[in-house]
Amino acid sequence: MKPKKTLLVADVGGTKTELALAEVSSSAVRLKAITCYSSSDAASLSEIIINYRSEHCKEANISAACFALAGPIQKGRCKLTNLPWEEISEKQLTEQFSFPITFINDFEAIGYAIPSLNKSDYFSLQEGEEIAKGTRAYLGAGTGLGEGFLSWNKATKKYSVHPSEGGHASFSPHTEEERELHHYLLTEENLPVVSFEDILSGVGIERIYHFLCHKEKKQTKLQTAEEIGNAAVNQKEGIASRTINLFFHIYGIEAKNLALKTLARGG
Repeated sequence: MKPKKTLLVADVGGTKTELALAEVSSSAVRLKAITCYSSSDAASLSEIIINYRSEHCKEANISAACFALAGPIQKGRCKLTNLPWEEISEKQLTEQFSFPITFINDFEAIGYAIPSLNKSDYFSLQEGEEIAKGTRAYLGAGTGLGEGFLSWNKATKKYSVHPSEGGHASFSPHTEEERELHHYLLTEENLPVVSFEDILSGVGIERIYHFLCHKEKKQTKLQTAEEIGNAAVNQKEGIASRTINLFFHIYGIEAKNLALKTLARGG
């Protein structure tokens, strides 16, 4: 039996950074010491790694590391989209910590996980007929809006992962209210261009709420996306519910756009 390898893995986002130790054997991967840090409270990714190692793995023999980053990666370098950190590089971190470090886009990491999901991991919003080995598209809103797709590779006989920065594509309004939202974001929020990520994100929920309050000439009682979401779920404020409804309506539009662009007949 081959000995287990210990890898350091991380999901680095604009709001939080999660790290864990992955024990890899020939038959399984086991995560342990999963720890979450506030990304904005740290001056750099290096600082978070140092803190994590001092807390969880002073003696661990780490073979390598893989970090999923919320930003575009070019030649082993990345400037995270929603963080003020300086550009980080695989080479610099490898030299600092003395084990090989690889960067991948955070939605590339999600793409690798999708084929391993079971049917019980899915909830169908709209039933359709899945075509075997068909392209699969995925998107997810958080601090920003991530998008990607998978295509079947005949040579390897498995899915290949394709990350993208599609969340930064320009938002195109469909209804009169969406046109008013678009105008509000340009004039009141002073955005130079309105992307789907500007709306389909945590701060996007807050922007929609402020827009609706502005439109109705009402005071903004709620401040954060979490407060707005909770108020909508508990039906404590009508504008909060309208905010979430508009958010998901636009979310559905962009999901449709992505499905059309990738011919996502596999889901």
